Amino acid sequence: MKTRLDVPHDLSDEVWPRPVNDRPADAGRTIREIERELIAMTETEIRNRNIVETVCQAFNDHDADGILAHFADDAVWLLSRGAPPDGVTLRGKAEIRAMLDRRFSSIPDMAWEIHSHWAGGDRACSEWTVTGTEANGERLEWLSCDLWRLDADGRVVRKDTYWKYAGGES
Repeated sequence: MKTRLDVPHDLSDEVWPRPVNDRPADAGRTIREIERELIAMTETEIRNRNIVETVCQAFNDHDADGILAHFADDAVWLLSRGAPPDGVTLRGKAEIRAMLDRRFSSIPDMAWEIHSHWAGGDRACSEWTVTGTEANGERLEWLSCDLWRLDADGRVVRKDTYWKYAGGES
């Protein structure tokens, strides 16, 4: 039976202390090694998940260059806010950089607590909670996810962001 170890990405290089699924050989291996075998990810899926992990770390570092280094020149980012159904759509690195610069300067304490990443084929998903303080003083603490699509070279071609936040439902 295939099993996914649900651990935060920052623990994936830690050594697993006990057998998994009654397999004594797993004790002493890293969580990343065990997880790769158990869920039988392809090399492309492993690469794509690693790229998404790297991009998410660059978001936490407020490193626009580090983020954009992994985006295709014509990448599309669908923001969580904006007119339905897609929200604001940014096209190309210049528009994405402008948004990142605005966001990082207007919410200097913005941070992402990563809950999980996974990949399947050319798609990946990240689950996280974003926190920070907007310029108007409003505090963010929103459960969120990104849906990613990467090209054959591992560049992000689409990022679609979703946030759950307080607000009335009609």
